[in-house]
Amino acid sequence: MRLQNLTVIFIIIILPVILLFSMYTKTQIDVLSLQETYTATLNVAVYDAVKAFKTNTLNDLTSKSAQSMIRDVNASINTFASSLALGFGVDGQNQDYIMQYIPALVYTLYDGYYIYSPVINQTTGEYEHILKPYIYYTVRYQRGNIDVVINYTLDNYLTVYGNIGSEYVTKAGYLESLDLLTVNGDNVVYDGITITDSEAKEYYKNAYNFTQWVTDELGEITEGDAKPIGDWDQESYSQFAGHTQQILNFENAENNPREDNSIFNSHRKGIIKLSIQNNLNAAMASYSRNSSYNFRMPVLQDTEWDQILSNISVIGFMQGIPMGLKVYNGYSYVVNTMNKEMVTENTVCFTDANGKIHKYDCPQMVESGIIGHKQYLFEKIQVERTEEVNGSYETTREWTYRTQSDYQNPTTGTYEPFDYGNYELCYYCMVSNNYEPVITNTRRKLLLETVAREKYRLYNKSNELNI
Repeated sequence: MRLQNLTVIFIIIILPVILLFSMYTKTQIDVLSLQETYTATLNVAVYDAVKAFKTNTLNDLTSKSAQSMIRDVNASINTFASSLALGFGVDGQNQDYIMQYIPALVYTLYDGYYIYSPVINQTTGEYEHILKPYIYYTVRYQRGNIDVVINYTLDNYLTVYGNIGSEYVTKAGYLESLDLLTVNGDNVVYDGITITDSEAKEYYKNAYNFTQWVTDELGEITEGDAKPIGDWDQESYSQFAGHTQQILNFENAENNPREDNSIFNSHRKGIIKLSIQNNLNAAMASYSRNSSYNFRMPVLQDTEWDQILSNISVIGFMQGIPMGLKVYNGYSYVVNTMNKEMVTENTVCFTDANGKIHKYDCPQMVESGIIGHKQYLFEKIQVERTEEVNGSYETTREWTYRTQSDYQNPTTGTYEPFDYGNYELCYYCMVSNNYEPVITNTRRKLLLETVAREKYRLYNKSNELNI
């Protein structure tokens, strides 16, 4: 009798609990699987957006102009939307259905960023995504008789404009450590390395003069002097109140603008991050007002911010998609180091006499016939050719490598054509990235001069375009 009672209790009470727990477990597994699928779809869409942006800008000779950049960003956004719709199995005509779950896309560029997010169409009363005006990485500093605005970038270049005493100034240039850089006439030495490349010398001379001016005129500015350009985000800048570190004194050995953890770079990244966060929060809050879901800015990891604040990148946010017992909230970012807009140690490479493309510290690189380049030059470009055929003109397009003649032969000293298609990537340093680095003074000099030369060329080209 007792056994029968236990059997009844098991059937009535225990068995339903087991079944419910089993169903719950299966639902949780299904939700996790769906979450992984959504994340993978978002990752692919953001990657496709970056790839499209890279391809368009590398093929565009005018990609630094505002109109051209807007066109390239919009083309990248269209690629993102198409890729996302494809991943969700939605056809192009119903693309807007899945885009309603995208509260924002962010394009962090060299000196500012775009936000693509929904706004209310005043005619229809419906939300529609638009590309909002470009936002520069700017901040205002007020200290004593100094009242200036500084435009930061993703590297050591900045623009200053405003009042210093009774004088209105506008200056721009690259910053270098005055503790490491010495300039005496035509003699230029950086960190014990004598610079001999003529264009690299000009870069360091210009950087030295600009950095000295910034240190002399603005060196007393501290983090606590930072203020927003407008009034709407005053409260967020209170985090800098009371900070007394001098951010623009480059005679300080601990303030090397090349070092990620320097006072200058820590502050620069903080300002850019704060600007992006404030404007993203505003965009998502605006979208939430008339939405059934509360869109909000997620917390990105510090390592993710480090990547975003040092590279041109795209960040995609996807939120509010129902999936069983949960709602999907995710984001994805992809950086683009293959671009024309900035020069860093990570965006240059070197060719040697063996026809290989290397990083400067690769042990496989032979130390003869070495030439430094911007890495994007080894990417194929699309060339359009128009030819007359049987009395009519036909246009063809093909992907090909660049050929340039502005590189000096290190052996003969003469300028000769350089065919980028004749070189292949070194497997050890450019493909697997699994090698023991070899760093010598010769290689350090090569890296310093290549980066400086390319920054000098980029600076001059920007000035020619009045950018």
